[in-house]
Amino acid sequence: MRPVELFALCGTLGAGCAGLLFFWASLAGIATSRMLLLGIGTGVVAGLSVLWKTNRLIMPVFRLHLKSRNLWLMIPLLLVCYTLVVMALKSLAGPVDEWDGFSIWAFKAKVLADSTLTPAPAYFHDLTLSYSHLDYPLMVPFLIAGDYSATGGTYDLSAKFVSVFLDALLVPMVYAGLRWRLKAFPAAMLAATLALLPTIGRYSGIVCADIPLAVFYTGTLIYSARWVASPRWQFLVLAALFAAFTAFTKNEGLVLSLAGGGAILILGTCLRQWKHRIGGIFFFIGFLALNGAWIWWNHQLPRTHEDYGSKIFSLLLLENSQRMEQILPALIVYAGDPSNWGFASCFAVIVIAFGWRGFRLNHLQVVWLMFGMQMASYIIAYIVTPWDLTELLPKTADRLILQATPAICLIAGWHWAVLFRQSRA
Repeated sequence: MRPVELFALCGTLGAGCAGLLFFWASLAGIATSRMLLLGIGTGVVAGLSVLWKTNRLIMPVFRLHLKSRNLWLMIPLLLVCYTLVVMALKSLAGPVDEWDGFSIWAFKAKVLADSTLTPAPAYFHDLTLSYSHLDYPLMVPFLIAGDYSATGGTYDLSAKFVSVFLDALLVPMVYAGLRWRLKAFPAAMLAATLALLPTIGRYSGIVCADIPLAVFYTGTLIYSARWVASPRWQFLVLAALFAAFTAFTKNEGLVLSLAGGGAILILGTCLRQWKHRIGGIFFFIGFLALNGAWIWWNHQLPRTHEDYGSKIFSLLLLENSQRMEQILPALIVYAGDPSNWGFASCFAVIVIAFGWRGFRLNHLQVVWLMFGMQMASYIIAYIVTPWDLTELLPKTADRLILQATPAICLIAGWHWAVLFRQSRA
């Protein structure tokens, strides 16, 4: 495996599995502590030792030859390193001062570091604390609570460290997906463009769950596409794993995960191979096995805010349908705003238009389906929301588009590969 993909998978799978393990342990009455961390670490080392002895340990493969053309790769590499250093310094230099960061995610982490989920802490049923969204998923809070346990105190620096670590994984994950179809230099330049986007810089390292959601969803996109292109079971397993992590990170992650399974199921019915046809079924079985406990536990929590899930099939969808006239233009304007996205949106539209032959490819079809269902879910949420759209859209549109950025990057990159008939090299 290429080093960047191996690094990205180690970071994302490690973080996602740790978050779920902390949750399951807490449900069993085992607190997030140094002993739990030691137990998990011991299990990991034992597993790696077995893989090493059986010659099944994945090793990085370096194929970069020192030629003059490859020296150009230093440009995107330096740009990415620069953005990561700036993000880390900006984040770690101060306390958790972003509203959602300290009132939701870091706050929940302090609760989880202090108590287990069995019996459920009073916090999760105390309506006076409902501003912190009692029903929000617990991936990021549990990872921060794990860091609190390791350091022995609820320090802001611990929360910031976890945030920087998770957010920094977005670029290598997207690069790994692009590199599947693109040559090294264009894949690296697209990844560097992603790292330089103003919105990415604004939301990185602030102890929020938007970029971690995008990180895990990137894995769902990549391995759903790879499964459809080449139905190998490890791709389906990775797609289901990342879908479970996505649903455990933010409420909208559940919709994104179901979109991944739905896209696999739809494409599977259109293809003739039996693996393709049953892939979607196994995806949902794996997803429910990993996330069933969270869905069951979360269902018991009070819904004190929007509760979009109960309104999707209500008459509000018809009564507020005129909101489409406000929602669609606003999203298009935010997506094309140079102060948020530079000229990346224009570039993506041009590449997709000229690389239109990519619409024939199965791996692009599944990503387009997932992207379409993702944007449709956001539009539906805006239609049924009780909030005034004039106030809500400016506060949330850039975050929702941020969550869709990995899909846009992969779509643009894979259409680029079709346009210039590139192959992985």
